[in-house]
Amino acid sequence: MGEAIKSMRMDVELNEKLFEDMPTAASNLAASYHKLGYCHSKLLNWDKAVKASLTAVALEKKLLEEDPTVASKLADSYHNLGIIYDEPRKPEEALDAARAAVALQEKLFKDDPTAASGSTFILSIGLLLFLFGELG
Repeated sequence: MGEAIKSMRMDVELNEKLFEDMPTAASNLAASYHKLGYCHSKLLNWDKAVKASLTAVALEKKLLEEDPTVASKLADSYHNLGIIYDEPRKPEEALDAARAAVALQEKLFKDDPTAASGSTFILSIGLLLFLFGELG
C-alpha cells in the first residue's frame, strides 16, 4: 500500500500543477485528494486521511458554487469522510459528515430524482443509523 500512497501523491502533485494553469481542473484535483484519503484510511493514517478528504470536500464545495452537478460527488465525499471519522471514533465529526451527505442527496432527489445516487443516500442513512441509531 506504500506504493499506492506514493502514486496518489504523484497524482495530487500533477493535478495541483494542472490546476494552477487551468482552474477548471479542480474536479480532477478533488478526485486525487479523495483517492489519497482513501489510501491513507486503508493504512490507518487517520489524520492524513481526514486532511486529504477535507481538501477534496473543500474543492468540491467551491466547484458546487458554479456547477450544481458536483453535488453528487460532494455527497460521496462527505459520506466517505464520515466513514473515515468513525474509524478513530470521532462520532460527532462522522455524524456531521453523514448528515451533510444525506442533505445533499435529499436536495438532489427533490431537484431531479434521476440525479441522486441512491446507493450513497442509503449508505449515508445507514451510517447515521449505525453511529447513533437514529436520524437526528
